[in-house]
Amino acid sequence: MDDRLPLALTGLSGWGVGDRVLRAALAGVDPERAKQAEWRRGQVPPRELGRAELQKVVQYVGPLRMVSVEAAREADTAAGRPASADLLGSAETLDVRAELPDGRTVVGTVPGVHGRRVVRTEYSRLGPKHRLRAWVQALALAVSDPGHTWDAVTIGRSPRGPGVAWSTLAPPDGDAATALLADLLALRDEAARAPLPFLPEVSLKYTEERRTSPARDALMRAGWLWNKGFERKDPYVVLAWGRDAVLDDVAGHATTADLGRHPDDPTRLGALARRVWDPLLDHELRGAR
Repeated sequence: MDDRLPLALTGLSGWGVGDRVLRAALAGVDPERAKQAEWRRGQVPPRELGRAELQKVVQYVGPLRMVSVEAAREADTAAGRPASADLLGSAETLDVRAELPDGRTVVGTVPGVHGRRVVRTEYSRLGPKHRLRAWVQALALAVSDPGHTWDAVTIGRSPRGPGVAWSTLAPPDGDAATALLADLLALRDEAARAPLPFLPEVSLKYTEERRTSPARDALMRAGWLWNKGFERKDPYVVLAWGRDAVLDDVAGHATTADLGRHPDDPTRLGALARRVWDPLLDHELRGAR
């Protein structure tokens, strides 16, 4: 046996194989053919172990592709565009130029557009960072091209076991979208001056709990995720707050401006979490199968 071969597809190696098979499937390649291509790359476990690992990948990729095709075709049909089996090749990349009230302009591109919908599929489990990226892109499109109604669909593996999960974000129109995008840019400005206790997973957990619980209970439950999660070990978090920091210390105290927005959230983490996630959750529909 070649001892250079992995004994299992785990971590980045497993994600890399899965992502390549998924990208091939989204480009119209049969997942079984993509699986054979990965086998010939020689980077999977040997013999039956490798075959079993690759078959597991194909079992994940099939449903991901199916949901992606449904989301893209629905948007293409609404826009009067022909449907295509090659989702990657048929997607457009749109230029964005979003004018903000303070005179600044957000300029960039948004890939993966079908009709008036951004469609992005991840082999990873659908997580907060994927949803937040889609939210920013949807807001930028809504501000850049207010004459159309936009949404963004992000598809990934279910965070809670096998299956597929997706998030559909439909930003508000006009001035409301502009105000939300401007506020996110203002947060970016703050983060360029000092570390902000905005931790995607922990802050989302706080915001979700905060919708039905007081701030103290929401922070306690977010602390459970902090203690067992990866964010407390992130190199940037360790640099800013030290190794094995306690969430109460990271959370900090709300500023006067924070309390003006959310007077019942006494921590900086809580105020920032609700500032970012509340609007997103208010405009999100989620599904799974």
